[in-house]
Amino acid sequence: MIQDRSFTRDGQLFYFKSWMPEFFGNVALVNGRVWPRLTVEPRKYRFRFLNASNARFYDLKLFESDASGQPLRVSGQPAPGPAFYQIGSDGGFLPAPVKLNDPSDPRSLRLLLGVAEGADVVIDFSAYACRH
Repeated sequence: MIQDRSFTRDGQLFYFKSWMPEFFGNVALVNGRVWPRLTVEPRKYRFRFLNASNARFYDLKLFESDASGQPLRVSGQPAPGPAFYQIGSDGGFLPAPVKLNDPSDPRSLRLLLGVAEGADVVIDFSAYACRH
């Protein structure tokens, strides 16, 4: 679940005193966590994304990072992460997987999630086995 929220200086959730037709928070949360991290094994994972923001759309793309979470760079640009495959949406499974975030194609499609929209995605991390 991806959503945007705002926080006070002391880290508490910021709530407006009156209703707002559109809200754009300044912090993205994933499953309720700010700057989440997930250690993965070198295998395929299925993720179910849900845009739980009030008004924000998300255009998702993966990038490679170092152990501290800082993006790796190639020629000054963030290094693209693995491709991922959308296999489903709010309407159920797609007729065929759709390849997104293809690292060999800088104009590759990304996963665009509108408000309250969901997607089922498979990401293969097998090329990212820990090298000691």
